[in-house]
Amino acid sequence: MLEIVTFASKNPGTNLLVLGAVHGNEICGPKAIRHIIGRFNAGELTVAAGSVTFVPVCNPRAYEENKRFIEHNLNRAFKRREQPTLYEHHLMNELAPLLESCDVLLDIHSYTAGGPAFAFRGLDELRDREEPFIAALDVDHVIYGWGEAYAASGVVKDPVESMGTTEYAREHGAIATTVECGQHLDPAGVPVAIRAIEGALAHCGLVPELARVQDNKLRRTRIKKLFYKQRAGSFAKPWKHLDEMKQGEVVATFDDGEAIIAPFTGRIVLPNATCPVGQEWFYLGVDE
Repeated sequence: MLEIVTFASKNPGTNLLVLGAVHGNEICGPKAIRHIIGRFNAGELTVAAGSVTFVPVCNPRAYEENKRFIEHNLNRAFKRREQPTLYEHHLMNELAPLLESCDVLLDIHSYTAGGPAFAFRGLDELRDREEPFIAALDVDHVIYGWGEAYAASGVVKDPVESMGTTEYAREHGAIATTVECGQHLDPAGVPVAIRAIEGALAHCGLVPELARVQDNKLRRTRIKKLFYKQRAGSFAKPWKHLDEMKQGEVVATFDDGEAIIAPFTGRIVLPNATCPVGQEWFYLGVDE
């Protein structure tokens, strides 16, 4: 059973959902969420209208074992399972009702490569709906186009494979974003996550006194291409998230000598130097 904590007002308002550790080795979310829960329990924070539901650890076994997942990536092919066979399938069935009923979703993550915090946005038609929410989270870089690049990769045959928590919540009418708070073990990721939760609580009208002046201008990068690690190989240099790369530059080389050449000038997104064969190795994107 998942730990689910809700704070609600008698006054109607927005139903906010905040998730942590959808991937078990991403620890900033649980730490930040429990910090905020502690402030509610101490009476420091009170919900003025609506409700907020926290799930500090969405994948408990993976969190205990410091693994991304146990049997299935909880943030891929997310759907209700009539006959769950894998550990994460059971978790999906517990999380699905929360995602279906929320008005706004904040899913807190971190990533392997070093680099700045950022947020994922949905399709272009969701820009005006989701970017004001993202701006309130104290994150100044937005990345989008993930779903389209994933579907166009040629590896994914079923569109549902690209369905994660945010995509699932959007299908049920929610405003949703994933905030990536930096490298997994970077202690600075926890304050980033705390500020994001505070911003979400203020933006949704739940805790108005947490509102901040928003003077940051969002920068945008569109993911254009996804590369899977088809066989053993390594990066040409120690790439960090959002490093610039030039058209024709060698991005990575397989052990058999074949090189992956950048097809355009842009940025490398979420490079994973320890990526196992068969998983998402890196993305290439361009600034808006």
